[in-house]
Amino acid sequence: MPSAECSNDHRLVRCKLNLQFKPKSKGKGKPLKKINVSKLSTEENLATFQAHLEKNLNALPDLDNPTPENIWDNLKSSILKSSEVTLGYTKMLPDTGLMKITKKFRTF
Repeated sequence: MPSAECSNDHRLVRCKLNLQFKPKSKGKGKPLKKINVSKLSTEENLATFQAHLEKNLNALPDLDNPTPENIWDNLKSSILKSSEVTLGYTKMLPDTGLMKITKKFRTF
C-alpha cells in the first residue's frame, strides 16, 4: 500500500525465514595417538618410567636464556619420550556396528 503522505511506489515487504545451517565438518586428519597410562598402575612400570624420565631430564642441555617456553618445551619432550619408550600407545579398535549398538544400550 503506497504511503499517503507522498507519492512513491515503495511497498514494505515482510517475510519469515527458517534458516538451518549445517555444522562445520571436522577435518579427517591423522588420528592422535594416546599414551597407555594404565600401565602406570603396576609398580614395575612406574619405576621404569620414573628412571627413564630422570635420565632424560638429566640429559637436557643447560639453557643460556631460560625462558618459560624453552623450559616447557624441554620438559614436555622429555615426558613424551619417556612415556613412548616405557608405556607405549593404546591400540585403537575399529568401531564396528556391534559396538555402536552396545553404546546405545549403555546410554539408557
